[in-house]
Amino acid sequence: VWVWVRARARANPNPNPNHGKVKEAVDSQTLRRGAIKIVNLRQLRKVRSAEENLKHELAIHRRLKQANVVELIEEFRVAEKEKLYVVLELVNGGSLQQLADSRPEHILPEALAARFTRMLFTGLAYCHSKGIVHRDIKPSNLMVSVDGIL
Repeated sequence: VWVWVRARARANPNPNPNHGKVKEAVDSQTLRRGAIKIVNLRQLRKVRSAEENLKHELAIHRRLKQANVVELIEEFRVAEKEKLYVVLELVNGGSLQQLADSRPEHILPEALAARFTRMLFTGLAYCHSKGIVHRDIKPSNLMVSVDGIL
């Protein structure tokens, strides 16, 4: 059973209906923290093929288990609310874009940039070995853990 950690949701600025609000939660049994993406199924059904695309995306994501790829922990539906809850590994260090923006002149030190590039290529090589292409690699989509793992 997942319990909300923070009361307010962080709205995703992307208008894509596959992208919902994201809330931080903790599993009350294991105490594992997660990020729960809340997808409004009623809105999703308004977009042609969106529900099928999301099902396909989740089926692909379920197969991925690698340190540089955010883990899909579980998903569940609440029919009476017409919501899908997608529980993902919590990566709470911010995005690579946020990290770069916090630096002077928005430039990462070369050694750090090289380290992140290696991790990115490791994660991408893993995805490619599974026949998966990401299609939206950009600094704002690359999450960094507080331990510095991309």
